Order: sequence, then C-alpha cells, then structure tokens
Amino acid sequence: MDGCTRIGADVQRPLATVVAFGLTTSTLLTLFVIPVV
Repeated sequence: MDGCTRIGADVQRPLATVVAFGLTTSTLLTLFVIPVV
C-alpha cells in the first residue's frame, strides 16, 4: 500500500492499516488466548 498515489490513497492507507492490525489481532487471539480459556 505504500506505493499508492491515486485519488483516495490518503484515506485507504490508514484504513488498510486498521484492517490489517485487526486481522492480526483476531488471529492471534483465536490461536493463543481462546484455547487457554
């Protein structure tokens, strides 16, 4: 996403960061935290 220069890239880049962080967090929670509980 760093190479985006088209219109709307300034909106899409932070949104993509939030989505990627959310997917990573939910995956880690599913794999490690939930089985412990």
